[in-house]
Formats: sequence, C-alpha cells, structure tokens
Amino acid sequence: STSYTPPNRKLLADGVWYWRVAFVDGAGKLHPFSPAQSFTKEYLLPVLIEPGQGETTGVAPALTWGPIDGAAKYKLEYADNSGYNNLTIVTTELTKHVPIKAMTNSPYFWRVQMIDADGNPGPVIEGRFMFGFKVFLPSIQSE
Repeated sequence: STSYTPPNRKLLADGVWYWRVAFVDGAGKLHPFSPAQSFTKEYLLPVLIEPGQGETTGVAPALTWGPIDGAAKYKLEYADNSGYNNLTIVTTELTKHVPIKAMTNSPYFWRVQMIDADGNPGPVIEGRFMFGFKVFLPSIQSE
C-alpha cells in the first residue's frame, strides 16, 4: 500500500507529527527508511457567534459558536472575571448554551474548545460580553 489512514478512534492530537517509510521486499528484507517528513495537524478555532464581542445583553445570553469538523463535543467555560475564578464549565455536543444559574450585572468572559472523539482538545477561543441592563434617564431642562 502507498497510503495510511489511522484507524477509527486513533485520531491525532494537535501538533507536529513526523513520519517515514520503508518497504519490505518479497524475501522479507527491510530496506532503508526514507528521510523523515513532518506535517502539522491543528483543529480550527471555533467561531463565536453570539453574544458579540463586548455586546451588552439584558437577558441570559444564548452563548453560541460555529461547529468544527471533527468535534465530538465542546467545552464551554464562563465567569464574571478574566481569571476564570469560580467559573462554570459545560460539556455539550451542541453549539449553543443558555446559562441557567443567576448572573450578576457585570462583564463576563467565555471560552470554547472543541474535543474530538479520542478526547484530544482543539484550540481555545475567548470572548467577552456585558450582562445587565443599560438605564437611560431623561434629562430635565430648567427654564
């Protein structure tokens, strides 16, 4: 054979991979290996759809991102601080999540990462939105 495809459930983790090839003749003799070759395997970043970067939302946002080929599930994390202290972690096969726990009026940070069928993680993308309501008070002009 002149090609090789890893069997199902043997997906490659992101990174640089090396390969080389040798042949075995009809007498069973192993011939020298070719020089090593390399390739880089990397999943694409998810695309954050909503809420938009820096957007203010007054209701529980539908955290939505685009699907990634090869994803078996996604890991979503969100918190009301950029250090992701006291974060909420959600693992889902969907590309949308509506938070069910109460959210405070503050900036929120969220990140999404795909995970393939073998548990290999893809790259992480981060976003930010503001949860709360903007209040506009009318101005009163005196004469």
